Amino acid sequence: MPEEQSKPPAPYLPWKTFFNSLDTFGQGIPPRIDRTIWRAQSGLMQGLIMGAYRFFGLLDSNDRPNALLQRVVQNSNERAAVIGDLLKTSYPDIFAHDLSTMTTAMLNDLIEKYNVSGSTKKKAI
Repeated sequence: MPEEQSKPPAPYLPWKTFFNSLDTFGQGIPPRIDRTIWRAQSGLMQGLIMGAYRFFGLLDSNDRPNALLQRVVQNSNERAAVIGDLLKTSYPDIFAHDLSTMTTAMLNDLIEKYNVSGSTKKKAI
């Protein structure tokens, strides 16, 4: 029986870094995404960006861009709204609750469902 693939861990890079990483594709999206696209970023940050793209389902299993990445890149005027939808889809257990009344302990418990723990969990939150 094939082993079930788990979802990549929740991303934990700065929001602005993720948001700005999408601007790299202003001239077009290459057929395969790899970390060298973000040459101005450190190797660590490049890896975190790739992890975020995988987590949010912007790439297929071979790191090829999909229609969702194209939608996020091409709709720069609506990017925040599209990413908002992406967050709701990617974190359904968290968005099932009223975020304005969620306690820190509740969020700590819920974020563990997204394959993070320890200091990574703290960064993801």
